Amino acid sequence: MRTSGPPTRRAWAPTAPCGPCSEIYYDTHPAWDSPLPSREGAGGGRDVPPPAPVADDELRYCEVGNLVFTQYDRRDAGKLEPLPSKNIDTGSGLERAARLIQGKPNNYEIDLLFPIVEHAAKLAGKPYGKNFEDDRRMRRIADHVRFAVFAIHDGVPPRNEGRNYVVRRLIRRAILDGRELGIEQLFMPEIAEAVIAKMKVGYPHLEKRAETIVRTIAEEEKSFDRTLAQGRQHLEEILAGLKQKKGATISGADAFRLWDTFGFPIELTVELAEHAKVVVDLPSFEAEMEKARERSRAGSEIQTEIFKTGPLAELAKRYAGQPTEFVGYEQLEIDDAEVLAIVQNEKLVDRAFTGKAVVLLDATPFYAESGGQVGDRGTLTTLGTRAAVNDTQKLEGLVLHHVEIPYGSLEVGDRAAAVVAPSHRLPALKNHSATHLLHLALREALGDHVEQRGSLVAPDRLRFDFAHFEALTPEELAKIEARVNELIQADHPVETRVTSLQEAKSAGAMALFGEKYGERVRMVGMGPSKELCGGTHCARTGEIGYFRLVAESSVAAGVRRVEALTGAGAVADARKADESLQRLAGALRARREEVLDRLKALQDERAALERELSAARKKAASAQAGSMLENVKEVAGAKLLAAQVDGADAPALRGTLDGLRKSLPEAAVVLGGVKDGKVALLVSLSKELVGRGAHAGNLLRDLAGIVGGKGGGKPDMAQGGGKDPEKLPEALAAAEGLLAKMLGQS
Repeated sequence: MRTSGPPTRRAWAPTAPCGPCSEIYYDTHPAWDSPLPSREGAGGGRDVPPPAPVADDELRYCEVGNLVFTQYDRRDAGKLEPLPSKNIDTGSGLERAARLIQGKPNNYEIDLLFPIVEHAAKLAGKPYGKNFEDDRRMRRIADHVRFAVFAIHDGVPPRNEGRNYVVRRLIRRAILDGRELGIEQLFMPEIAEAVIAKMKVGYPHLEKRAETIVRTIAEEEKSFDRTLAQGRQHLEEILAGLKQKKGATISGADAFRLWDTFGFPIELTVELAEHAKVVVDLPSFEAEMEKARERSRAGSEIQTEIFKTGPLAELAKRYAGQPTEFVGYEQLEIDDAEVLAIVQNEKLVDRAFTGKAVVLLDATPFYAESGGQVGDRGTLTTLGTRAAVNDTQKLEGLVLHHVEIPYGSLEVGDRAAAVVAPSHRLPALKNHSATHLLHLALREALGDHVEQRGSLVAPDRLRFDFAHFEALTPEELAKIEARVNELIQADHPVETRVTSLQEAKSAGAMALFGEKYGERVRMVGMGPSKELCGGTHCARTGEIGYFRLVAESSVAAGVRRVEALTGAGAVADARKADESLQRLAGALRARREEVLDRLKALQDERAALERELSAARKKAASAQAGSMLENVKEVAGAKLLAAQVDGADAPALRGTLDGLRKSLPEAAVVLGGVKDGKVALLVSLSKELVGRGAHAGNLLRDLAGIVGGKGGGKPDMAQGGGKDPEKLPEALAAAEGLLAKMLGQS
């Protein structure tokens, strides 16, 4: 054995030279960043850079493991606590062992991973083993997609925060590698399928979520392609500006804006800049990044200070480890809660008078806002006053009652009757139970990739955000709504049980990924639904009454939102929709079941009338075009027609142009029209004029500027508009001089 690193780490290797080691792509030792050269006849004579200088001894050994003696658990602030069971990690995993046994130059060429690398090579249309940089990209694609597949399976999809951002970064790096290999089409889903096909032998559970995993990666690639398109456009604008200024450096501020605003990777900015023979001011970019980090840290510090100081922080310290006793699962009121503390006017006080205050009780039936459910409302009544509780919040286990004192005073030590308003709590708990049934119905209808991403449970409505890739169809929404109502009508008992986290998971309870749970959890079951939840609920699902979906929308990439009503609110909404349908049927003079057919008939009728109107307009435009030919001018040896078409918008101008082109095939045509107070402009140039240096897009841009607008287009055709109709004659008159200048006549 030979020592490598600190005394607690020992590397082990064969005592004789390892067969494949002379061409291993070392990836652990600092001197192994570059591969060793191929032996004669081995590895196909790969085009690889020369190795970094290493000691002769390093060429004789192939490290396939490290002995790491694990002794401590690093806690907060770097504190090391001895492990109850110390262990030894050899570091010699399956891939390293297989590489040694199979005599492969690196982990990626073993039989477990090489089919994935080869699939990337096939999609790129390039052979593996011919170009070192291309090989690295193929291996990186295989490795990153493999990581993403397992991460997504374990509930960590690509997003913009925390561990999810690591997944997003690695997927995007793989996408960039693919683009650099010349793969322009969507390819990541195929790599993901190849990973699952190879790994499902050892990890059969991957196949159960294969559709979700592949689709998630596909959506991420599509999203990143849009990001790249936006970023490229802005980068091209920056490069065009540098050409005009004769500059050769993209500023750090511009590079940072591409990264920060458009999500454009700095490495891609550097690469595209190199192609344009421009450099990026990377030190300045890093300075901008550091400024952003400082702003973020400052914001975090401000937020931290808010909770570190002030009367509420003092309360948290004073009652640390003494959480408020919550009795609101069983009852909505208690008669003798003790007032422990009061905050008024940002101060801890012994007595509060008329106005707003925050009150801490020793016990309470009020549910504090948590898990999406809003805080309870109600009253606190003492001998001195009857305060309205307008909100209830939680702070480190303490339930804080935000009250309004209308008269008298409230004093520390008072005994209070705490009463939750049933009109607020009961509708809210119905909506909370309905969210559990909705979650179940969504997973049944759309797939087990559906996971809660946020919720709002209020007395008047519920809102549920969840992971999904696309808008729900009307059929899917109807199916989900029907399933929830089926579960309501089944009148399942709502059962709650406090148990261990492990027992709850074993019982099939759904735990939200990323949520922090204690060792003891509250499991809520209603029929087939089982979730970990601390909220308040109905006694039976039948108490919800009726469930009605009222909206579906997008919240963010890969996150959808549905909104719903229950009970009396759902009935009222259904009645309102029914009345609207009845009024619509009356307006259409049809029975309610005939409304859709009647609307379709009216749409068909309108389409026919629009076709007739369009034909009439074209006929009128052709007639008008004939009279315009009298205004053709000679400009620098070319024919020019610049004319105004009365009451014409852009489509009408194109119709007029079609009529003119028959008589003016080799000419410049500039048309303008005004409709609804807006100016439309159209410029058309023949190929011969384009060949002489004229450009329709540039000509239109100058004309549009006169009428207070903008536009552009190709060299032979362009359109645009403006908002100053009075300047249209001036713009049309200017066309002659602008065209003459383009054709070289001053």
